[in-house]
Amino acid sequence: MSYMKAWLLIQHLEKRFKTPLVRKSRGGRKGGGAALTSAGRTLLVAYRAMEADCQQVARRHLKAIAAHIEVT
Repeated sequence: MSYMKAWLLIQHLEKRFKTPLVRKSRGGRKGGGAALTSAGRTLLVAYRAMEADCQQVARRHLKAIAAHIEVT
């Protein structure tokens, strides 16, 4: 994913959640950077839990589908 697309997604999420998810600092001599806010960390943990649940369910379904496929 491009840098620009990532920032556009972050901006979209921040508008939807109505709270900052990333704390940004401008560049310069010390460089810039970005870090998740508390809300951003909470969202990321929840997303990763949802992603793990989805993968577990998908594995079960794929196993059931594979049982119907004839291997030659």
